[in-house]
Amino acid sequence: MNFSIIHPSRERCGRAREAIIHWLDNFSGTNSLEYILSIDSDDQQRQCYIDLCMEFNLRLIINNNRSLVDAANNGCELATGDCFVLVSDDFGCPLNWDKLLAEKIGNAEMYGVLINDGITGVDTQIMSLPIISKTLYQKIGYIYHPEFFSLWADNALLDVVNLLNCKIHATDLIFEHYHYSVGKSKRDHTYDRENSKQAHTLGQAAYRRLKERNFDL
Repeated sequence: MNFSIIHPSRERCGRAREAIIHWLDNFSGTNSLEYILSIDSDDQQRQCYIDLCMEFNLRLIINNNRSLVDAANNGCELATGDCFVLVSDDFGCPLNWDKLLAEKIGNAEMYGVLINDGITGVDTQIMSLPIISKTLYQKIGYIYHPEFFSLWADNALLDVVNLLNCKIHATDLIFEHYHYSVGKSKRDHTYDRENSKQAHTLGQAAYRRLKERNFDL
């Protein structure tokens, strides 16, 4: 199977480096992998990210992104794999994560894989680590709906997957979310930007609008 990791990051070059090493070290090598790092043009750590991509031979995309959502979607535009994995700086993965996912996916053509992030548990109602087929991406045109800034985008993606009846349950697989809200990392400016009150308000309003429109399906 051909995997594409899309990794949006902002002002966290050091943490991004740790995440890259972790995901690459836990890749089995039995599948193919491309790694796309997506950053903002105004990122003060831009040169560090450029050096990082040269060090690990990653693909880099730099855009005038409005938010995490733009960075994620712009990264997906470059992706060529069969399966898109949207990685964050604060997400881990199990050993041989690609083999585990390939076994769950099997011969499915259009899908979204629901995993356990170690926080929301097996009854999660969000896709905090989006894992979707290129076929699904091509059908809906995004990995996060562009009306979102950050929050509520993962709720909406799971709703879309459910409406299209293409969910693969894989909540026995734990991809650890090292989020500051549960004391697994330190709060920083990027967290504050993505989890602001304004982001919540905008996200909730966008979610309601999209739900009324059946998520434009």
